[in-house]
Amino acid sequence: MKILAYIVMALVITSLIPTVYAQIAIGQPAQHKLITINLGKDGDVHVIHEINRPRSPVNVETIDGIVSNLNVIDTEGNSVEFGVTGIESTSGVTIFSAQNDVLVEYDLDDVLFFKDGIWTMDYFNLETTKIIFPDNIDLLFVNDSPILLHDAKGITCYGKSHSTACDAFIEYMFDEPTKSFNVKWENKNFVVGVTTLTDISSIIFDQPNKKISFDVNEEKQFITLIIPLELLWKPYEVYLDGEKILKHEFFSNETHSWLNFRPATTGAIDIIGTTVVPEFPILTPLVIGIAIVIALQLKNKFNPH
Repeated sequence: MKILAYIVMALVITSLIPTVYAQIAIGQPAQHKLITINLGKDGDVHVIHEINRPRSPVNVETIDGIVSNLNVIDTEGNSVEFGVTGIESTSGVTIFSAQNDVLVEYDLDDVLFFKDGIWTMDYFNLETTKIIFPDNIDLLFVNDSPILLHDAKGITCYGKSHSTACDAFIEYMFDEPTKSFNVKWENKNFVVGVTTLTDISSIIFDQPNKKISFDVNEEKQFITLIIPLELLWKPYEVYLDGEKILKHEFFSNETHSWLNFRPATTGAIDIIGTTVVPEFPILTPLVIGIAIVIALQLKNKFNPH
C-alpha cells in the first residue's frame, strides 16, 4: 500500500507540471536555414526561425529576451508537436519531428531600446540572420558603420555557415532631419546636405584651405554630410577641435559623396578635402579615358621612329 501511495503521489506531482516545459533540452541542435527578425516602428520585434526538416527531436534556442505568442508550424501551415525549454521563461523550443521544414515564430520584448531619438539592438548569434527594418528607414548603423539601404528592406548578417558569427550593434532613427546649406563661390551656388539629430545652425566654406567647418553642440550624435564633388573632392579628413576623428565615406555617385562621423564631444568640426572649386573641373571616367587616348595618339604621332 505504501508503494502504491508513492506511485500515486508521483503521478499527481508530475501531472501538475505542464508537459510542454522541461529544464533539460532533448535532442540535437536544429539545423537553421535562416533567422529573420522583423523590427516594428513602435519597437515591437517578431522573430522567425527557419529549420531544416527535423527527422528526430531537435532544439531551437530562442533569442535572448521575453518570448510571447510562440507558434510552431511547418512550411505547409500544419501544426508541429513541440515542447518549451525553461521554467520561468522560454529559452528554447524542442521540435519532436516533422515531415517538412519548420517555422518557429514568436514576439520578443526587452531587446530593442529607444534613447535620445535612436533605436538600438545589441545582437549576437551563430546563425545567419536577416534583419528587416520599418518602412522609411534609409540610413542605419551597424557597429558604428553607416549603411544606406536605398530600396532594400534590411540587411543579412552571416553566421557559422560562412565561418563567422553575426555580432551586430544596430542603431537607426526615424524622421532624422536633413538640412540644406547653400554655399556660394564666385558665381556658383552649391547645396550641402546635413542629416543629424543635433542642431547645426550654419556651415562655413573655406576655399583656400579646402575646408568645410561648423560647430556641434551635442556629443555622440551621428552626422552625415552630402557633399557636392564639384565643391570639395574626396577623400576627406575630419577633425574635432584639431584632432583627427574616425569617418566613413560610405557612398558616392557622379555628383555627390556621403560622409559620416560621430563626434565624441562637442566642439568645432573641420572637413578637409583634396581639391576644391574652381581648382579643377569634374572629369567623368569617360572624359578621362578619351583624354588618355588622345594623349597616346599625340605621343605616337610626334615621337620619331
